[in-house]
Amino acid sequence: MRGHSILPDAPTRWRPQTRAAALAALDASRRYAARLETAARQQEARERELRAELDKLRAGAAAGKQEPTDTQQRLTRTEQKKNDKVKESYKRKRQTERLVDRLKQTEREVSRKEKALEQARADLAELRRTPEEQRTEQVSKLAHANAEVTKLSRSRDELNAKLKTLEEATEQLQQRASAAEEKAQQQETALTEERQQTEAAKRGRDESQAQIDRLQRRLESEQERRSAAERRVEELQKGQGSPPQTSNPTMGQSASDTTLGRYRDLADALEYDPANDQLFKLMCQEVTVSARYADWQERHMERITARRRDMNQTQEEQAFAATLALRWRLADHPHLRQAANTSWLQIGAVLTPRDERYAALLTHERMADMQGRMAMHRP
Repeated sequence: MRGHSILPDAPTRWRPQTRAAALAALDASRRYAARLETAARQQEARERELRAELDKLRAGAAAGKQEPTDTQQRLTRTEQKKNDKVKESYKRKRQTERLVDRLKQTEREVSRKEKALEQARADLAELRRTPEEQRTEQVSKLAHANAEVTKLSRSRDELNAKLKTLEEATEQLQQRASAAEEKAQQQETALTEERQQTEAAKRGRDESQAQIDRLQRRLESEQERRSAAERRVEELQKGQGSPPQTSNPTMGQSASDTTLGRYRDLADALEYDPANDQLFKLMCQEVTVSARYADWQERHMERITARRRDMNQTQEEQAFAATLALRWRLADHPHLRQAANTSWLQIGAVLTPRDERYAALLTHERMADMQGRMAMHRP
């Protein structure tokens, strides 16, 4: 495999001419088989580490599911306490209103008695002109009325004292109600924070699940690599006694004819020669740096924004596609830094020297940024 393969390079296959050369080739094949077995053991150790990390993340996700239930229960208990405080305050308010009504009724009765007392005094004044018996009876009635007035006055004073006590209790209740409202507000704020923490826990659980999925994909990839290594070991063990294959008769083909692969016909139609394109050579380096940066992002970041290495294309094919894409982007949407519109030197293939220098500058800056980020967070 190309790109991420950790398999060692296979020894050169050739036809030995002497017995010593054949023994040397056999020894090299055995060493290569030993290296493949070592790589397979390393893949097994890596697979065990990934499985352990996957189990740990699953346990964390299960613990995160219980936190929203506990938070909802605490919210229910707090709301119940708040409702009980409101009911108690309403009962105290109704009791105070009843006592105030009784006090007003007593004051009305005292006023009525006072009016009766004044009427009795007026009658007494009239009866002073009557005989002594009537005067004595009126004096007795007057004393009785005075006693009732005194009793009613004491009752009024007691009711005034009770009213004052109730007013103080009402103020205390109002203060307690205010304190309860403030406490309820604080609890509501705390509940809001807990809700936010719960949402954060949910997001963390989702992120953990996403990380679990990434680890599963990496585990599957590691398993595929391990299977490939085992197949290579088996093939090597089976083919140790077989004669080496003859060389491909097409190896003598020119490298310039096979460099662009599937894009060869397009390059010919555009009369494009990659050997004379400096931006293409620079983009070949950028493809390698971008692939390493994508691997770094997968290990240290949540999102992968860099371009990965395409295993279905050669490095030159991917660099050729990236080179044309950059030129067409600049032609479609010129940058303000260019200070002028993008122009073609060879339409569809090559820009003017000024625009080519700007495209190379962008590529250098992008490579420097990726390399700087990887060096900054290097352990």
